Amino acid sequence: MMKGFNLSRFSVIERVHLERVRVFFGHAVDNVIAILSGAILMTLIFYSADVAMLNIAIWFGFVVLITIIVLLIEFRFDKTILVVSNARQWSTARMSMGLLLGVLYGMVPFLLPGDVRVQDEIFIFIILSAMISFASTSYSIMPFYYITLNAVTMVPLTLYFMFRPEKIHFIVVITEVIWQVIVLKNAWAVSQISISTAYLTEE
Repeated sequence: MMKGFNLSRFSVIERVHLERVRVFFGHAVDNVIAILSGAILMTLIFYSADVAMLNIAIWFGFVVLITIIVLLIEFRFDKTILVVSNARQWSTARMSMGLLLGVLYGMVPFLLPGDVRVQDEIFIFIILSAMISFASTSYSIMPFYYITLNAVTMVPLTLYFMFRPEKIHFIVVITEVIWQVIVLKNAWAVSQISISTAYLTEE
């Protein structure tokens, strides 16, 4: 129950919605660490691949800026009494920033030069796959969010590899598709359990 507010005045559906939003906002610190760690690793790969320093600085700067905004939203959320009338606004604001970060990570492969080494591309695939897997598990309470986040991050990477010339790129595409199906399937199963549990608890 949220401090200072009586949830009994709401219907079960409304209470479940409020609980899902509250849980959604409960992963700020862990996810910020993952986002910044991924950004640092990406900048090292950019540097290794001879990406222009200005492009690296702009990309990293935007990631840090949006991460700060996410933290500010989380901070304001902790100081606010969550009710049905403001729950959608809070979740929309937080999701928008998260998806914007996903778009920034999705554009990563297109910042690489044409003669980039395959190992740099593989490292990017590993980092993005790990981050999306972590996010899908963390945000299982909000299926729409992690499915959309997966799309804006991994679909561009898949398209990038599809148009690369080496045979290894085709193998990476197949691996990526299979891996994402597994991740989303498992995340969806966790989502059903989490949401069902929330309904049972409120009922």
